[in-house]
Amino acid sequence: MACITLRTRNSMNRNLALKIILVLLVLLTGCGPGDQTQSDATSGKPVRATPFDIEKIPEDLRDLAPLAQKWGLGDDAGRAELIESASAAELQALRDMVAPRATRITEWLDSFPHNSLSNEAAAFMYLLELVDEFSNE
Repeated sequence: MACITLRTRNSMNRNLALKIILVLLVLLTGCGPGDQTQSDATSGKPVRATPFDIEKIPEDLRDLAPLAQKWGLGDDAGRAELIESASAAELQALRDMVAPRATRITEWLDSFPHNSLSNEAAAFMYLLELVDEFSNE
């Protein structure tokens, strides 16, 4: 009887350990809900894989939508990779376009209830983060 109980406990512990490992793998690899990125087949650079609807962006910010789509990745490593692969001139142009409108972007982001940004708003938030990240280097 003790042998059966011991085997059952070991089996339960093993199953629990496997479940924990699987959850950690999912969390660490970014598989799950949230901002998903993929690599572009030709360049290998991260690209947005979540839907993006320009109509959900205020009209006065829509001209920045392509920048938010390209640069506004929720993945820290993806943003870092974009910064590293960009030229100094490209980063300066990005800063020149985004920084003067950071207050307006923030006003729009603040209009959303807590933790409920649309994909588009999240891209703009991450765009601001990216500009801040390379501006502080």
